[in-house]
Amino acid sequence: MDEPASQAKADVAALFDEVEDLVERPPLRSHPAGRLHQGPKRGDPARRFRADIERALDLAFDAVADVGDLIGEAWKSLSQSPAEDALVLGPLRPGNTGSATLWIHNLSPQEVNDLIPRLTDLVRHDGRTLNDRHVAFEPSVIGAISPGGSRELQLAVDVSAESLPGRYFGSILVSGLPSARMPVTLVIDP
Repeated sequence: MDEPASQAKADVAALFDEVEDLVERPPLRSHPAGRLHQGPKRGDPARRFRADIERALDLAFDAVADVGDLIGEAWKSLSQSPAEDALVLGPLRPGNTGSATLWIHNLSPQEVNDLIPRLTDLVRHDGRTLNDRHVAFEPSVIGAISPGGSRELQLAVDVSAESLPGRYFGSILVSGLPSARMPVTLVIDP
């Protein structure tokens, strides 16, 4: 190690030793009035410095704990529940059917016609797709929807008896409405 780096390391070590000496707590002593107090008198700079360091460390540890709690809650929420606007079908057992009522809204300024809803592949966390399913939309083709208008749509998904359990994710897309997409979660129990 070169001379400046060695000197810097020694300076940092000496500074840490000084701070450690300042922060070290003296034993509690009884006050004549019956209260307990700690260390030097109230106006002592070392005591104020020590108290400031303790408060700063407490705040920092509390902040780290709070951030850890938030991250844990967010991770749990993401891993256990679908997005707020997601359609959840299930839990279903293999061989059962899941169904839902959906609404398609035309947010464009012009009328849209001949809309065809489609369900994308449903994929599990390990990349497996749920290929052995039957999907039906009723109606299968949606006629005209005026600007600002809406139409009801029924969805039914039949899950085969051989389907593996798990959470499968996909989307409903609508040809004719390129910005329309609804996340779908299909839950199959064992």
